[in-house]
Amino acid sequence: MAYFFWWTPKTQKQFMRQFAVFTVIALTLLGQLACNNGKKVEEAVATPEPVIMSFNARYNGVEDEKWEIVKKNDSTIYEADFKANGKNMKADFDADGNFLSEK
Repeated sequence: MAYFFWWTPKTQKQFMRQFAVFTVIALTLLGQLACNNGKKVEEAVATPEPVIMSFNARYNGVEDEKWEIVKKNDSTIYEADFKANGKNMKADFDADGNFLSEK
């Protein structure tokens, strides 16, 4: 079998090992980016009062909601994760307390 001057079985093994490590790292990073869907998510430290009042008016009696801040297209969206009537739900509000969507 004819080899190029630098392509010996030893260098081929080294290349394949390096290629495998690079592939694993690249796929891991790609997976992390894909899971985020292009949104920047932060834990909400202090949810604004209008958002909380709007949430409580719309979903009366819900407790243990968890808030996240989602930054998308230069706007801040407050997302509440909660359980109502035995179903896991999400509701989105803007900073002024306006209801945006429910999932």
